[in-house]
Amino acid sequence: MFFEDFVAVQRSVVIANAWLLAHADEVSRVAAPGPGPVVVGPPRERHDGLVLPFTWAKHSGGAFSDLDADILTAGLNDSTTHLGLVGTCAIHVTPPGRRSQERAAELMAEHAIREFLAGLAETIETAAGEEPD
Repeated sequence: MFFEDFVAVQRSVVIANAWLLAHADEVSRVAAPGPGPVVVGPPRERHDGLVLPFTWAKHSGGAFSDLDADILTAGLNDSTTHLGLVGTCAIHVTPPGRRSQERAAELMAEHAIREFLAGLAETIETAAGEEPD
């Protein structure tokens, strides 16, 4: 399943990127309710933000696994950052082929992705503190 979701972080892109670069290990804590162990890859800086490779490793059971994605940032204005997650994950339904169960599993994955992004945004806003004047 392909997915793309995003939230706004009430911190500048400079502050959000600095926090992500310095605290990539915190991403694992925020993602704890996910399908399995978290691996954060080496960051890549872009002209407009940051790309942080992100994997929720395979996990037995659950509605989805093998989530491979990029955490993306971009500045929306001087005090707000676009925080996105774009990638793919595997949907698991037993027995396979039941469309209603597949859709329910997709919704569960979408919900987990949104909760992860919201939690990460809240963590960045809280931990990054107030921006200097």
